[in-house]
Amino acid sequence: MMPNRALLSAAVLGVAVGFSINAQAALSDSITLELTELTAVDDQLRVDQFDDMGGTLQLTQVQITLNASLDNGGPLPAPNTAPVSDGTVTNNAANPQDFTVSFRVDAGNYHAAPSAGAPAALTGVDFFSPFDLISSQSYTQLGAGATASYNAAHLDASTVVITITNPADLAAFVGAGQYGYDLSTQILQSISGGGGNIAVDINTYASASIDVAYTSVPVPPVNNGVPLPGTAALLGLGLLGLRRKLAA
Repeated sequence: MMPNRALLSAAVLGVAVGFSINAQAALSDSITLELTELTAVDDQLRVDQFDDMGGTLQLTQVQITLNASLDNGGPLPAPNTAPVSDGTVTNNAANPQDFTVSFRVDAGNYHAAPSAGAPAALTGVDFFSPFDLISSQSYTQLGAGATASYNAAHLDASTVVITITNPADLAAFVGAGQYGYDLSTQILQSISGGGGNIAVDINTYASASIDVAYTSVPVPPVNNGVPLPGTAALLGLGLLGLRRKLAA
């Protein structure tokens, strides 16, 4: 009996605006800021539950594939599009400065939490290790009032694959609703050197996607001695696809 496979996909994209660090009364040689890119209303990955066609299909496997990435650089070329140009840094001090600008994943990570009411077999996912480096660039003797480029950078997370085959767990994936993950990101930016006089205009961009593959087989008909039609119609379901995008 050949199994059927149905594929569903969704994607979510998030953006953080640029920001600046300016001189203050008490200067420091380094500063660390925390940014959160995804908001509470635009951070959702959702896919449909499996449709068992009125009980005629039996779900035998669910395979969930999660991918995520982080980018930083200049202005976004279009809504929900990662930056492709460079960001900028400006020395607001009265003298040339040596400094390094770095972006890292915070200890809070880029996290995917199962949505409310999601199947219990779904587990939370951290896409990166704490303090993974996204990008870093050093500047030597950047002149007073001068602006320099900060190179655009991209960091992919390792693909996460979750496979569920336990019948007790699979039952929760069948229905007419939706489930998925809620996302949150925390990014650390640090400036070493510069005396607190470095202004930064760099966009940080977060994206993630979920792909769910359902594998099913036809439920054997109840035969009370009366010949029944074959299952060609069921086996002809073939491969189904759906693509969605949500944007912050």
